[in-house]
Amino acid sequence: MRALGMLAVAFLLVSGGRAFAEDPPTLPSGSPVETEFLKGLPGLGAKARARRQELFAVLCAGESPPSAAVMQGIAREHDQLVRTLKGRLDASHLKSLREQAKADLATRRKEALTFIRYENRYPYFGPSEGKPATEDPYGPRGKEIQEQVDALVAAVEEAYRPSVGGLDRRLRKGKSTQSRSTADVLAALEESETYLQAGGTLSGETFRILLEQVLPKLDLSREAEAAKGDARVLEENALLAKKLQASNALDGQEVACMLITNRYRIMMGLNPLRLDPRLVQASRGHSLDMATRGYFAHVDPDGKGPGDRACAVGFQSGVGENIALGIATGEGAFLGWQHSSGHHRNMLRAGYAEIGVGRSDLHWTMMLGSEGTVRAPGH
Repeated sequence: MRALGMLAVAFLLVSGGRAFAEDPPTLPSGSPVETEFLKGLPGLGAKARARRQELFAVLCAGESPPSAAVMQGIAREHDQLVRTLKGRLDASHLKSLREQAKADLATRRKEALTFIRYENRYPYFGPSEGKPATEDPYGPRGKEIQEQVDALVAAVEEAYRPSVGGLDRRLRKGKSTQSRSTADVLAALEESETYLQAGGTLSGETFRILLEQVLPKLDLSREAEAAKGDARVLEENALLAKKLQASNALDGQEVACMLITNRYRIMMGLNPLRLDPRLVQASRGHSLDMATRGYFAHVDPDGKGPGDRACAVGFQSGVGENIALGIATGEGAFLGWQHSSGHHRNMLRAGYAEIGVGRSDLHWTMMLGSEGTVRAPGH
């Protein structure tokens, strides 16, 4: 809920810049404030909502909660708003919103990938280039640049997997009068639910159920992950992962890291990567070697790098590699790489087709291969 939720639920109320601390005024039923509040309930505009919030604050500041007449009026308006919202979000409107989301998704993917892949905009100046490990690996503007990347990725996710806030923003940005008026209905319904919850007469279930019926119809992630080729890769990966786990050749956190990576790639319009047992073996071997011999690098003390390790397990094509240290979970490893420019780019390269992740205690290695056929991005 918006800031109003804090106001209404806590009954910490201020009106006209004056806080009611001791001896708050008692408003009789049918008072001018109550009358104005009830008359203003049907208003959908921002000014009408703001005025209602002020009036409700005054009504709640008395020794007694808002009167039965006020709560009944809110309940009636709430029911009407539910019916109105259901009518506004009909099949035709939902189809239009979905098509708008697809167009936005394509644009936002392009913007995010262009920024992430452009090394001059998203640089990495790490220890491998001669700088000490204690120095900021992203340069003096590293935090600011990463925040830009995070915002671009969040914009992609908003179009890809909608939230209540995302639906509200989409409606408000809509070109049609229907979209903008529907956004006003949504805001008014959210407001009325807050009032009813404050009065102890509603749990919020109506609003939640309604949105659970609407949001899935706008969720593009289901369609993307169900695409014929991508779905087959995810299904085959899941079956192979079970077999490898049964023989202790893979663990649940390693599986989680690969699944999160693949879902991220699909969200960004890229092909998911096939689980390759050879790359898992090479990744586990490198993580174990780093843990055992006490180093943290892509090239081991014997001078062997990712390509050498891939060849040693029979993987003859090009590979990329990410490593991490001090992380306990697969999601944590993914997030660490996602917030490191070079590693982030690695996970989003269009030419990769295979993946393997292996860990040893808190040491992690991800290997990405280009042996198989890769579908064109965005298909």
